[in-house]
Amino acid sequence: MEKVFQGTELKMSLHIEPFGQITMKDYGFKVELICGTFKKQSITIEKDEMIPEDDNYLVCFSTAELGLGRLKCRITAEIPDAHFEGGYRTEVTEIDTGIEIIKTI
Repeated sequence: MEKVFQGTELKMSLHIEPFGQITMKDYGFKVELICGTFKKQSITIEKDEMIPEDDNYLVCFSTAELGLGRLKCRITAEIPDAHFEGGYRTEVTEIDTGIEIIKTI
């Protein structure tokens, strides 16, 4: 597990495999970064706040806005799908980033 000090600026590359012919450019999504051993804190970054790069999106954030502990990432995507009400289905995936935010010295 990688440890970073609270207040560190991080960049995370996000890639979601295509759903059939649909790529990340074709649908809306957001990332919620969650951390905090005793008090959960989170920040949400919308797709339009991310930097598109090839087939990925760069998510830039500061750990100063989060608590201490293991950093998790929850991705919520609105995938076009005619079989669902409103023409979209919601997919939620949670990932353990392998990063632990620790207190600065």
